[in-house]
Amino acid sequence: MLSGPSFIPDDVQNALVLFHGYGADGNDLFSLTPYLKKHFPQMAFFTPNAPQKIFGGGYEWFSLDDYFEKENLDDDYLNILSKRAKESLPFIQEYISNIKKQTNLHEKNIFIGGFSQGGLMACQTAFHQTETFSGLILMSPVPPATIPSNAQKTDILITRGGIDNIIPLKAASLTKPLFETHGFNTKEIIDPFAPHAISEIHLNGIIKFIQSHLS
Repeated sequence: MLSGPSFIPDDVQNALVLFHGYGADGNDLFSLTPYLKKHFPQMAFFTPNAPQKIFGGGYEWFSLDDYFEKENLDDDYLNILSKRAKESLPFIQEYISNIKKQTNLHEKNIFIGGFSQGGLMACQTAFHQTETFSGLILMSPVPPATIPSNAQKTDILITRGGIDNIIPLKAASLTKPLFETHGFNTKEIIDPFAPHAISEIHLNGIIKFIQSHLS
């Protein structure tokens, strides 16, 4: 079972679940919560550690040992990554089920998201859940290769940096059109001066996205 930092207010009304990137842990994205709590005092926050520890510390949702051997994230390799991501889905589905029990919330009151590798995990989670989440927040995500025809149509926010040297621009720029082709309501925020990171511009966009989707 997954574990990691969390915070649940007494009068919880909604929740945000974030999946960290490769080599990080739940504390990485939990560091956003002081800023988010100011805007969402009734929101619970969950940032689990991925199931696999890697050499040198940190965690991974799936192996990226061959990632930097690839000059481009072509369709064949993105399909491989998507298949690897699906292998961690049972851990996440169990984790979200426990969140629902702890908070008495349903998917319609839960936002999910992730950074980089965690972004692909958030995609796969939303695609394969039987209910629609409040929103899907993808921060510099590893792009999904395909989208299942029966995927839930959760509204999506994508944030990325204009000088990201981890996710190739060609692959990153195709992510929004892919979602839109499959009927997803998708917004993208590009900070032209941001690397593979979450900038202040991105964070402000995330806050506005959540505000616009709170029921």
